[in-house]
Amino acid sequence: MEELVKFIPGKDDGSVYFMSALPLKPFNHRSVKGNRATADIQNRNMVIKLNKDPDALEEVRKEMEKLMALGFIRKLKDLPKNIQDEINSDFKNFIPTI
Repeated sequence: MEELVKFIPGKDDGSVYFMSALPLKPFNHRSVKGNRATADIQNRNMVIKLNKDPDALEEVRKEMEKLMALGFIRKLKDLPKNIQDEINSDFKNFIPTI
């Protein structure tokens, strides 16, 4: 069990947590089933919801711009073609977001 779950103690009476890797041995991103269709549906639903709330839409827009400015996310079209192709393959997982 110790090799699957790692206990991370807090510092100065801070919070503690457990960390566990995906149960894939050895890790191979192609062994994880894709969820693109589900993510697309969730994204569409989020867009519909945000279009009904202009304040929330603006907050999401600002947060996404901040993440882009900090280099955490990039537009797919701005990535090299080979990386775009890999991301668009059926062997990827997608985190639903705007």
